[in-house]
Amino acid sequence: MLVWVYYDEREAKERIKDKLCDVKIILSLFPLIYKAFRDILEKKSLNNLEDLNPILVNCIPEPGLLSRNCVSLYVLEFLKNLEESLEFLKQRNIDLNSQIYGRLIAKEAAQVISVITELLFIRFLVSRLNGLIHPYPKLTSGKVSDVKISYCGTDYYIEVGTLGTRLSEEKIRRIFYEVAKWFRDETRNKGLVGYWRFEVNTTLLHVDREKRILVEESVEKIKEEIERLKIDSLYGMNGTKLINATFIKSITSFNKSTIHPRVEIGLEETHPSRLSEISMEAMSRQVVRHIKEQLSQLEPGAPNIIAINTRHWSLALIAIDKQWSEEAYTFKKTLYPKLRPHLERLFKCEDTKDLVGIILYHNTPNEGIFIKNDNYLSRNNELEKVRKLIAQLGISNIETNEQAC
Repeated sequence: MLVWVYYDEREAKERIKDKLCDVKIILSLFPLIYKAFRDILEKKSLNNLEDLNPILVNCIPEPGLLSRNCVSLYVLEFLKNLEESLEFLKQRNIDLNSQIYGRLIAKEAAQVISVITELLFIRFLVSRLNGLIHPYPKLTSGKVSDVKISYCGTDYYIEVGTLGTRLSEEKIRRIFYEVAKWFRDETRNKGLVGYWRFEVNTTLLHVDREKRILVEESVEKIKEEIERLKIDSLYGMNGTKLINATFIKSITSFNKSTIHPRVEIGLEETHPSRLSEISMEAMSRQVVRHIKEQLSQLEPGAPNIIAINTRHWSLALIAIDKQWSEEAYTFKKTLYPKLRPHLERLFKCEDTKDLVGIILYHNTPNEGIFIKNDNYLSRNNELEKVRKLIAQLGISNIETNEQAC
């Protein structure tokens, strides 16, 4: 479930200024993370919007159902995992000040997400193959790889990255933002201030002839549907009501005395659907594009693996997550048929001769899948060793020459 929460930048700025002491207390539990943000945290106040680093924002306590400020357990678990990864790097004599901290406290969210993705992937590898992991090894080209695994006498180099956010999801966020902003103003004018959450079916958003999402038209249609639902009667119901409408599938409402006022818009994506089919093809092209961008980072003459976190592509959860129904939501039935032809063409290229395969995962690497490069393995006696390595990591192995179900 991807959720877009509306709040404007001024509100976010005020929240972090007011809660700076709370943020300091939370991060003080994680000394290495605190050290990265020390200069920012020890200012008397945060007056600039550029100080709103994604990690700091997630550490701001939020009012819960009982109006008590709290931090999500998921945030604390994330900070714990990040701290453990930094501790491992420190033990391996990696200079955190020069190699990590600058990226961790960056203003650009993409840069922060990139280093977090690397650190959490390294932590995952350490949990499975502790003594065999070498973070940020230097390559013969003078560049630095993300991580090296020394396994059964062979060094495997792994490049870790993310796909980034697809344009269609950026448009969906814009739609949610506009609807949430409009609805917040409407409820304020009517005296219906409270907590509101809408689940929206995005597979029916308006698209043009080229299948591109139309933002303004979609915003207006959702607003019209909300107005027709006469939600005034739902205010203060302190629960969730299922709605059998075109876009709106459910509405949750709590009055102001029960929960902190806020408007959230969530999405419901289903497969198969018109929009999901378009997204799967787009995601396949993006995966290949990302692989091509990483080829210059490979170590020549050595086995390399490219690992890709697809978390910004919400349909990847349906495509990859093992927890979904095997009958309806398997990788082979969704993304794989679209992706396989692209990979088969790519793996025949000379530039991929040192690429063993790729790992696709959604947030958690051990719930990902491995797709091998048959052309590499046919030239090298590495197949069984690679299979054992992937199995020890707990990652599913998808054979590229296997017919999709």
